[in-house]
Amino acid sequence: MFLPPQTSNQALFYPVAGWLTGGLLPAVFWAGQFLFPNELAVLVSLLTVSWFGRARAEAAFTTVVSKSGLQSAYPDGRLTANGIVALIGLVAIKMVTLHTLLTVRVFSPDMALQLLVIHSLSRFVALSLPSPYRLPELTGTRLLLAGLLALVPLIGLVLYSGLWIYSFFLVPLLLVRFGIARWYRAQLTGFDPVYVGAAQQIVEAFLYISFVSFLWVSV
Repeated sequence: MFLPPQTSNQALFYPVAGWLTGGLLPAVFWAGQFLFPNELAVLVSLLTVSWFGRARAEAAFTTVVSKSGLQSAYPDGRLTANGIVALIGLVAIKMVTLHTLLTVRVFSPDMALQLLVIHSLSRFVALSLPSPYRLPELTGTRLLLAGLLALVPLIGLVLYSGLWIYSFFLVPLLLVRFGIARWYRAQLTGFDPVYVGAAQQIVEAFLYISFVSFLWVSV
């Protein structure tokens, strides 16, 4: 369930996999900070989460970026410099933002909730992409239920922190979803599960940046 979903049944609980990922990451960091410097603890946390997911989402992101930059004369699946550079940038964003979230202030429950929000909402936004870039059978009730599951951590964060401004993060998420869909329409055709994984990584990085930005202006 850490992997990009292949079926509607898997997709239904994809946001729940975000709860697991979002919970595993701070748990590994919390344990790692007793053994390593904070920077290394952050890196170990990211590597642990990637290992549990077999790095499938990261691979999907690299594949989609590479594929979108290919000319028709090149075969699908070719890894390009664009894809490699994009992956390095993605990992760098995660490293810097996660280090900021976990170390600027004393580690607290609301920060752990923020990670749950990031990993659950990013999965739902990826699932909700317009056709043909989402699972064809994921519509109606199933999609609504997946959305409700994704919102549970956000509701918990708002209630715990008392900061309703967190709910407004949903507005820019709609713009990000629109941007990803527009990019996909311009560069990609048909359906491939890697589109879901790539979109999840983009939204995850955006949410990391959003939470760090909010933290930065409020410190």
